[in-house]
Amino acid sequence: MSLSLPGEPEEEAPEEASPPGAAVPTDPHTSLERLIHLLQGSAESCVADVGITPLPYAQLDKLSSSAKQEAELCQDRLELLLELLECCVDHNATPEPHTLMRMTRQLLRLARGQRRWHDLADNAAYYRDNAQVAARISHYLSGRNARGESPQHGAQPCQSPTS
Repeated sequence: MSLSLPGEPEEEAPEEASPPGAAVPTDPHTSLERLIHLLQGSAESCVADVGITPLPYAQLDKLSSSAKQEAELCQDRLELLLELLECCVDHNATPEPHTLMRMTRQLLRLARGQRRWHDLADNAAYYRDNAQVAARISHYLSGRNARGESPQHGAQPCQSPTS
């Protein structure tokens, strides 16, 4: 019986067995990460979500609260999957290696999603609460865009304004 987990395709091509201890390639940029970058007008990583700086206070507030809710949902799903795995192990019903690998990958996706939603919530709250900083960044970026420069060109600012 094959059960698809959230975030996985419904029908999955059979995976080749990897040797024990082999590293599983993972993309550090989740589909959520790519979507956020595209919505901010860049296919590349935008440091500290600078693409949201032009948003007005109300939208930043809504974005912050919605992203915080999504981070909490990811955390809840993570905990549920871990509880399920713990229950399986407690009752000597350890999943097959293939299923265990899929669960592990899902846990990793949820952890990355939780972290990304949390960062987005923090950045939106920061820009909401520091309108002058957001305005300066937005003005700077609009000037660079008008000159045809890439937002990622030049010095790399810190990862998050709240760290």
